[in-house]
Amino acid sequence: MTTPAWNIAVMRQNLADAGTITASGSITQAPPSLLQNKHVGKKWQVNATSAYVVCDLGSVQSPDTLTVVGMSGASPTLRVRASTADSSGVAGDAYDSGSLSGAWDSNYLPFVNLMTLSAPARYFRIDIAEGGVPYIAAGRLAIGARAQFAINFQPGWERAWNDPTVKTIGRGGQTFDDLRDKYRSLNLTLDFMPEDDRWNIVEAIDLALGTSGDMLVMVDPSSSNLSRDSLWGYFDGIDPVSEPVIVSDQRFRRTYKIRERL
Repeated sequence: MTTPAWNIAVMRQNLADAGTITASGSITQAPPSLLQNKHVGKKWQVNATSAYVVCDLGSVQSPDTLTVVGMSGASPTLRVRASTADSSGVAGDAYDSGSLSGAWDSNYLPFVNLMTLSAPARYFRIDIAEGGVPYIAAGRLAIGARAQFAINFQPGWERAWNDPTVKTIGRGGQTFDDLRDKYRSLNLTLDFMPEDDRWNIVEAIDLALGTSGDMLVMVDPSSSNLSRDSLWGYFDGIDPVSEPVIVSDQRFRRTYKIRERL
């Protein structure tokens, strides 16, 4: 049976973290290595209207998903290329997205590009350009392979914007706000999960990430707005895997609580 294109998918392994990242430029206090820092708010920055980043994975790999999290600007033009041997990434012989306009929604943190490589590649290049801006910046780069669940999450799932702003009531009754950045969260349950997904996806994520590692969650990989329907985050606690019924082909249930990484 073919898995529907809209079923939830996750990318748990970030090959870019073990690679070497270079860029067309940067300011002293914001080098491209910050794209490997887990905190999205710590950003690579270059004072220009166009820039590029190249990630050398160290060896040829076959990822199918790339995300840049926490970009600056409002509507940059982007291009993603993958090269087998060209260390500049310009060749794009394994993959070339072409020029992408409107591929990132600035209301949300992640730009997500689903790739189809024609051959395994080592060098991944992302070009970013936007006229009239004082600088280009980005907080996180992730490249890896996504895994898609055979059965989608169940009705009753929740998606929320959370505002941790601290409110203090003054002596005169006025409310004073200690502003904090808003973040998104997802609460969802995967039920009737086949044994392959329980061990090859769920167990693999738990072993690799625990509650501190980050992953890309795509609630709808077929979405026309992947920025809105994807979240770069971590588990806000881990619930146990249960087997609610005993049947010949084992089925499992897991509830996920995922918090966006800022």
